[in-house]
Amino acid sequence: MELEELKKSWNALDEHLKDREFIKEEELKKLIRHADKGIHAIASLNIKLILISLPILILFLAEVLLHNRLNPIYIIIIFAWIPALCWDIATTRFLQRTQIDEMPLVEVISRVNRIHRWTIRERLIAIAFLLVLAVLSFIYWQVWQYGIGMIAFFILLWGGGLGLILWIYRKKFLNRIHEIKKNLSELNELM
Repeated sequence: MELEELKKSWNALDEHLKDREFIKEEELKKLIRHADKGIHAIASLNIKLILISLPILILFLAEVLLHNRLNPIYIIIIFAWIPALCWDIATTRFLQRTQIDEMPLVEVISRVNRIHRWTIRERLIAIAFLLVLAVLSFIYWQVWQYGIGMIAFFILLWGGGLGLILWIYRKKFLNRIHEIKKNLSELNELM
């Protein structure tokens, strides 16, 4: 009788463990898909920004070359825009080469942490560059000569640009990166 009870409890435990293993595997696949989707969403957003930026840069360069308008602000914009574009291309390639289902989890977590650090630095550099550009524009066009209305418009315009940049970084990049990091930490706990 004891042997029969032992077999029954063993079979019950075995069935319970099989169900649990199946749930664990489903959760793992779901977390991997979700993190992979987040990484590819950031990469596709970078591609969209590159595709928007390229024609604008070409038009800007054409304006400078055709009308021979090469002032200090245009030079600063050109010298900043080209490396920024190259940086976006490099980070997009880095993200596209991050394969969650093929790489060890530790390497994926390391790559996501690296992208997170890069994004924070990129945001700080973008803010500093935009502020320097605003100050140089203010001085170059001597905005103070046109009155308080023009100064307010100038501040509103540059403040709106800064707000848009901060919103894009927060909403489109940093929130997604935090979500990916959360998925990877859950994935790490399940493994």
